[in-house]
Amino acid sequence: MEVVFHELLHFIFFDYCDSFLKEETKDLDKNKGVLWELSEIFNVIVLNLPQFREILQGEECLFYSDLKEKLKIANSLWLDSRGDIKNFITSYLKKLG
Repeated sequence: MEVVFHELLHFIFFDYCDSFLKEETKDLDKNKGVLWELSEIFNVIVLNLPQFREILQGEECLFYSDLKEKLKIANSLWLDSRGDIKNFITSYLKKLG
């Protein structure tokens, strides 16, 4: 079930970007680079929210060790954005894009 949630969240993330951040993400590759990295980091952050941890009965781990430092930055940006996904994504892209 964890894998299903993880993979579906990728589709949701990219659909959100296509729908609400088209201009900001139009030149970014979904399969590599900053947008792909952010999709992996986003999954970790969202799937570790209490409501998902309760459903999944565990912690979502980052599969890519080279993204650990970026996850720390993203966690801080997530807190600053207060769960506003658009603000979070644009802040991350400005900082690390």
